[in-house]
Amino acid sequence: MPSGISGFKQPGRLINVLEAILYRDFGLKAEVGVEVEFYLHNCLNVEKFTTLYGNSIIPERGKGQYEINLKPSPDLVGVCDSFHCNKDKLLSAATSLNQLIDFNPKPIKEDYGSSVHYHLSLHDDNGCNIFGTEDNTHMMESVVASILELTNQSLYMLTAVNDFDRFVPHFMAPVNISWGGNNRTTLLRIPNSPKANKRIEFRLPSSNAAPELVIIFLLTATLEGLKIKKAYKKIYGSAYDKQYGLTPLLANLIEAKKCFRFIEIIANYTS
Repeated sequence: MPSGISGFKQPGRLINVLEAILYRDFGLKAEVGVEVEFYLHNCLNVEKFTTLYGNSIIPERGKGQYEINLKPSPDLVGVCDSFHCNKDKLLSAATSLNQLIDFNPKPIKEDYGSSVHYHLSLHDDNGCNIFGTEDNTHMMESVVASILELTNQSLYMLTAVNDFDRFVPHFMAPVNISWGGNNRTTLLRIPNSPKANKRIEFRLPSSNAAPELVIIFLLTATLEGLKIKKAYKKIYGSAYDKQYGLTPLLANLIEAKKCFRFIEIIANYTS
């Protein structure tokens, strides 16, 4: 965890505080689901690995790359615990087989990187996903714009040095501040799904990022987006296309530290 975040001694409590503000001010509850990608290098028995892990793993695009899906839940601290628990189970299964499991964001230069995608939706007291309601489209788009607005200002707590190796074009990794529909070149994606499952997919983090910090970031950005209406132009083509003139992600951790402003933003909710 970067030294600039060392003040977050009790991230679970901070998540609860932000959840309480979201419900008090807007009558909404957040749900988050997580996809975790990783590589199994030269694995000879994926079926045995899956049995030892205890759940299914899904092949991904990279050679020897897989992912697990953690179901969306309103228990956001529980989502973090599930991330840690499942990662431990994956490591344990690999150790039992003397198998190399690799969570690094870009283990193979010429292949796809591994990320951890966070899927965010907001629900009212009736369990209705407001992102799936046409009357609330502006709310979803304002939250999207807020996340994008705060990303570079928060990058220092969401990345490590080797994350920047992954942020390169043509491997479905984000390289700039952008959003789109079912578009895997953008930082934020709105997957094609039934209205009840409509959500914002945050494609920036890898396993380097503590899930607690990612969820604190998403909750804070959500509150900022609901409090003040924001907008950001949607991308319909490849976000790698220079014609859009998009703001790039910061180039390295040194720049991210210089531009780090998240502590100032979250102070509005914790003071």
